[in-house]
Amino acid sequence: MERFESVSLRESILSSPNSPFVPLPFDIDDWNLNASNATIRTMSGLDRFIWEQERETKNPLIGAIFVTLVLGNEHGAKMFDVSDAEAISKKDYRILDKIVIAGLKQNELTTKDESEQSKK
Repeated sequence: MERFESVSLRESILSSPNSPFVPLPFDIDDWNLNASNATIRTMSGLDRFIWEQERETKNPLIGAIFVTLVLGNEHGAKMFDVSDAEAISKKDYRILDKIVIAGLKQNELTTKDESEQSKK
């Protein structure tokens, strides 16, 4: 069994902060969200895997699932769990679309990437 050459490097990676987040780039008055209390998160590897798996199954809740993965509080922590996607999907699509677009930008995805992936 191989031993790790540098335990300190391993620990440094495992304890490093997660991906960055940015303040919400617009206000959502209906939800009382703004740049001071909401963020758009960069997805973790697990979040990205969940999103891709749900997209491959053509889950009709995929937009709402994406919102649960990228919408965060002022500290960048998720506001919602994937189990909230059904309830979120019943919200105003114009608000959801704005969050999805901001999330695609933050995660360096484009709407072209999204549509190409959804065809697979």
